[in-house]
Amino acid sequence: MGYVRENPPLQCVSKVNTQSKAKTFRMWARISLYIGAIVFMGLGLISLVAPGNLTPLVEVVMPTRVAIMEIRGVYGGFFFGTGLFLWLFARRDSWLQPGLIALASIFGGFVLGRVLGIVIGGTPNLFIGALLAGEIIGLVVALILLRGLAADSSGSLRLE
Repeated sequence: MGYVRENPPLQCVSKVNTQSKAKTFRMWARISLYIGAIVFMGLGLISLVAPGNLTPLVEVVMPTRVAIMEIRGVYGGFFFGTGLFLWLFARRDSWLQPGLIALASIFGGFVLGRVLGIVIGGTPNLFIGALLAGEIIGLVVALILLRGLAADSSGSLRLE
């Protein structure tokens, strides 16, 4: 009275691997968005509360109270809002692709601006160079994850 166990068809194994791969891309997309959210909200909060703490690193001078208000508005408010936006994108599977598009666009804009600044203005300081390296990495990671999600998704947002 022995039972012979049959091997599952290759098709089932392939389906499991595809599902596992899609789950992995979703997990890393979520992690990437949460990291971006924490960084942006952290920088935004610091710039809202103590705008003079970060500006010396990028040689931005704030000689007037209006200049300080502008730093609070742009570096503080905009960065904090962007971080909150990324946090919300990370909370739902259906929002991961739009979130990665936003993240890639944000990092892509930073990279474009910094590279143009270097071409026009010359060699950056070490801190700007480190920011540029991080932004390039962030852009590449967002694009890789976006491509992986698009390949494993049957949703309407696809990169082609």
